[in-house]
Amino acid sequence: MLPELFEFNGVTIHSWGLFVALGFMAGVELTVYRAGRAGCDRRSVRKLLVWAIIAAVVGARLFYVVLDPGPFLEHPLEVFLLWKGGVVFSGGVAAGTAAAWIASRPLGLDPWNLSDAAAPGIALGDAVGRIGCLLAGCCYGLPTKLPWGIVFRHPYSPAPTGIPLHPTQAYTGLVSLGIFILLLRVGERRIRTGGLLCLYLGLYASSRLVLERFRGDLDRVLFGGTMTLTEAAAVLILCFAAGLWVYLGRKRDRAPGRNAC
Repeated sequence: MLPELFEFNGVTIHSWGLFVALGFMAGVELTVYRAGRAGCDRRSVRKLLVWAIIAAVVGARLFYVVLDPGPFLEHPLEVFLLWKGGVVFSGGVAAGTAAAWIASRPLGLDPWNLSDAAAPGIALGDAVGRIGCLLAGCCYGLPTKLPWGIVFRHPYSPAPTGIPLHPTQAYTGLVSLGIFILLLRVGERRIRTGGLLCLYLGLYASSRLVLERFRGDLDRVLFGGTMTLTEAAAVLILCFAAGLWVYLGRKRDRAPGRNAC
């Protein structure tokens, strides 16, 4: 594949960094558009998303460093070289959601309604970002004999070269795209406030529990080597989504015609 796309004025453009940036942009613009349609102040939403994105990037990187600290103990400054790849999406979702929740009240935004606007954007951003994972060769899969196995040959690819691997990046991207489309369809109906966030978290966590079993770049370190830290995080997210759905069911739905924010 193509870990490095091209050079511009002496700066190397990495495929992973480019598509992750495009994913963030797509997610932000969709969220702002949906929040604006719901009656939110778009300037306030953009301000909130700046903090959420910063928190998401930091959280995703820190989770990755915690999962594989060895290389960073030898070269600590490489923690900041994000364009080379190395983040965990679960950590980004958790940190970004927490930051958005904290920042929403001071900006006069309702966190529950804003989460409904943001949920499809998160799924879309993940789908776009996975193109970068595929090109870079990170998040690679286990060896396979299936006809759609993908072979990496670039010497800079993190994936093993010369052997067919499960295209787990494509699996994840297609699942995220499917979740995105489903959330848009469900969002057209009247469901409980905050319900889209619950649905997204539940679908995301469930899909990760399945897809992680095809990953070849993860060490299974929990419960006798049967589960990865990412899978453990997915279980926690799934439990949180179920509990949140029950909690929201006990809350009174917003009145018809009320400004969503």
